[in-house]
Amino acid sequence: MTSFIYGTEINLALENLIDEAEEFIWFISPYIKLHERIKLELKKRKEDNKLQIVVVFGKNKYNLEKSISSEDINFLKEFPNVLICYEKNLHAKYYASEQFSMLTSMNLLEYSQNTNIEAAIVMEPRNSVAKIADFVINSRTPGKDTFEYFHGIIDNSEILLKKTPRHEPGFLGFTKKYTHSEEEINKLGDFFNQSLSDYKTTKGNGFSESTYENEKKAELLTGYCIRTGIPIPFNPCKPYSYEAYVVWAQFENQDYPEKFCHLTGEQSYGKTSMRNPIL
Repeated sequence: MTSFIYGTEINLALENLIDEAEEFIWFISPYIKLHERIKLELKKRKEDNKLQIVVVFGKNKYNLEKSISSEDINFLKEFPNVLICYEKNLHAKYYASEQFSMLTSMNLLEYSQNTNIEAAIVMEPRNSVAKIADFVINSRTPGKDTFEYFHGIIDNSEILLKKTPRHEPGFLGFTKKYTHSEEEINKLGDFFNQSLSDYKTTKGNGFSESTYENEKKAELLTGYCIRTGIPIPFNPCKPYSYEAYVVWAQFENQDYPEKFCHLTGEQSYGKTSMRNPIL
């Protein structure tokens, strides 16, 4: 069974999806800037290490911050069970849990939720559809087919971060209590650095109006000074606060080791520099 919803009904459905999920939440959207209400709902699930949050974003090869903000990356990295992926050709928007799913026109953007005219198709829970399909030969249903299609997109996208919960070993193979989470994969820094390198190459080959606009937009986003850690406009070409830049400019050593990551604000322990400002 499917249903059609629009406007504020989509926002409510998203909040319910987060609230009711027990196994997983999928956010598949080329553009992601989390609404405060979405963050509020997610925070309620922050201690639930059994719930996996999967995020797939795309587009904007030369300005990834336009597709997903460093603020949201930092927010998502705090969860114990999270997968962040990139698919450059992504244009579809799909949000799902084991309870129900939505195929929609709406990007996971605060602006879209507050302003745009949007619509969505809500589909049967995956588990219910699967049980019904067992009784029907060659059964094809919107909910099941859509789920399988987007599952394939997740499998084929590039994993940038995979954080997995760990548990104490239990007697006879049973697991005990949750202890901590480990980052099995973290390619965020390399990925954003490569994007910056590609951007600089493109800029060197011809500084177009579009790349200029992207650079100016990037300066409106939040980053961190790689020497002091204070918030500054995000721009990997300008990763220092003014005061820190004045000090750096006395020697202009591109490889001088700095203290913080420009993207996340995390301590870098000398692994960042003017040449490579992102971990």
